[in-house]
Amino acid sequence: MAVKSMEDSFVYKMLNTNNKVSNNIGKLLTEGKRLDKSNLEEAMMIINKNFKFPLKQQVIKAFEDGELILMFAPTTVRMPNALPFFLTRGGNGQVVSVVSVDLYGSMNQKGDVHIDPKKLYTIMEAAYLSRKYYLQNQKYITNRGVIDACNIYANMIIKPLNKKYSLNVDRNKMHKVQFLAAKFYLINVLGLNDGDTVNNYAISVCKNGNPILLREVDSLMKPEDYKDISTFITALSSELLNLGMRDLTVRGFLEAFIHMYDGSTVLGLELFPYFLYTTNSVIHGAYLNNQYILEDIVESRGVKLYNSFVI
Repeated sequence: MAVKSMEDSFVYKMLNTNNKVSNNIGKLLTEGKRLDKSNLEEAMMIINKNFKFPLKQQVIKAFEDGELILMFAPTTVRMPNALPFFLTRGGNGQVVSVVSVDLYGSMNQKGDVHIDPKKLYTIMEAAYLSRKYYLQNQKYITNRGVIDACNIYANMIIKPLNKKYSLNVDRNKMHKVQFLAAKFYLINVLGLNDGDTVNNYAISVCKNGNPILLREVDSLMKPEDYKDISTFITALSSELLNLGMRDLTVRGFLEAFIHMYDGSTVLGLELFPYFLYTTNSVIHGAYLNNQYILEDIVESRGVKLYNSFVI
C-alpha cells in the first residue's frame, strides 16, 4: 500500500483554495499555543480514570513523548472541522501528529482548556493512528479489516446516492455502485493495485451480487476514473455505465455527502486516516459527525475494523 499525501486529495485541494488551509496550518504551528497536561487537567483526569479504550496508554505515551502535539490556534486561525489533526515534521525532523484542540474546546485567560474528554481522546487517537499508518502502513491493516472497511465505505457512498436515485429499487444497479465504490476505496484510498484481489474484495461487498454483471461494469471503467473522487463521481454519471445518474455532479455529490454525514467526514472520501477517524468516532460515541446516521452503516463492522488496528 502506498501512503497518499493530503495534497493529492481532490477534497483537500478544494478546501485549500488559495492556500487558505496551508496558511492556517503554518499560523497554527508558529502562533498557536502548545498545550501540556496542565492545560487539560480536567479532561486528562477523566481520560486516565474512566476510559477503557485499548489504545489509551499508547496514545497518552505518544503525547508525553512529543510524537502527538496538541495545539490551540490563535483567534485569527480557524481550521476546517474536516481537518482536526494532520502530520508534519517536528524540529528534530521526525514525523509528528498535530491536533487542533480549539475546534472543539475553549480556553480561559489562565490557559485552562475546557473540552469534552471523549471528543479530545477520539481526535488524539485518530492523530496517533494517522502517524502509525504513515510509518507502518505496509503491515497496518489485516485482510479482515480491508473487507470490513470496504463495506462501510461503499455503503457510505451508496446512502446519499440512494436517497436521490432510489438505487435500491434495482438490486443489480445498487450492487454495481457498491462494487465500484469498494474498488475506488481499495485503489484510491488504500493504494492497492487493480487486479483479481481487489475485484474479489469488491465483489464480496455485494451480498448475493451477480459476478458477471459486476465484471461487466468493471470493464467499462478506465484506470483514470479512480484518480480521485471527482473523476470517480464523474464516471458514475456517464451514459456508458447506464446507472441512471446522468445528472450527478461532483459538487452535488459532495454537498449531499456533507449534508448527510457532516463536514467532518469529507476527507475520509480519499484519505484513509480520516476515514478511520469517522468510523472510530462512531464507535466511541464521540458525536463528532452525524452519529445517528452513521451508526446504521458502521455497526459491528466498524468494531472489527477498529480491532484490526489494536491487535
